Amino acid sequence: MGRVSTVLLAHGAWANASCWSRVILLIEKAGIAAIAVQMPLTALEDNVAAVRRAIALEPGPVLLAGHSYERLDGSVVAEVQNPRCRYEQARAVPWDELHRAFFSGYALWTYLTTPFLLDLPGVMVSEQEPWREDGQRWRVLWARFPASLVTHSAVQDFFFDEDLLLHRYDTFLGSAGDFHWAQLVSAHPEADDVWLPSRRRAYRRGPDHRPVSAPVMVSFDLADVRFTPAPNESRPPRGRNGAKP
Repeated sequence: MGRVSTVLLAHGAWANASCWSRVILLIEKAGIAAIAVQMPLTALEDNVAAVRRAIALEPGPVLLAGHSYERLDGSVVAEVQNPRCRYEQARAVPWDELHRAFFSGYALWTYLTTPFLLDLPGVMVSEQEPWREDGQRWRVLWARFPASLVTHSAVQDFFFDEDLLLHRYDTFLGSAGDFHWAQLVSAHPEADDVWLPSRRRAYRRGPDHRPVSAPVMVSFDLADVRFTPAPNESRPPRGRNGAKP
């Protein structure tokens, strides 16, 4: 085999081709072409077919690198079919590693892509009556998500201030127990021209639709967040909360 002319990079679940952006820059600095394959993520055989097509388009030797689905002997490490159905039917059972990965993956994706995910195909949105809390007036956006989009629940509420910064996020948790929760969002540092909510504290939602102050159900903070454009993609100028100026 001759010198590698192209490195093909294949991403795994809960990712897309843009996750390799920084890796591609490093490889290209070494004088080797690098391409990230966009996987359909519909089924393992579909992903394999996408990689085979990408390899066939390259004229020279190719090195393939990616996130692993299998062991070296070809056996699958672990899998679960229809995870939402399985875990919602087994709420009393302790979570296993796949359950935690499923929940953490779609939850973090939802948090990092809000409010942009509200513009995805199939998402229905409607502005509701303003909400007052702790002396503040928030605009409320009701959203219904299609079954094809995995997130906490089909119907969710998003609370924005007058600058259109997110301050609260209400949803129903079916995969972690039957209850509504209110996630209070604060601290909006700028990350590459996007004001990203970085502090989240989630509480049960009371009968009056206000968060119950204790206990804290979920707590996490984001720091040093950066956005990297996909290869060959320029970044348009943005205003606050990702809006075009």
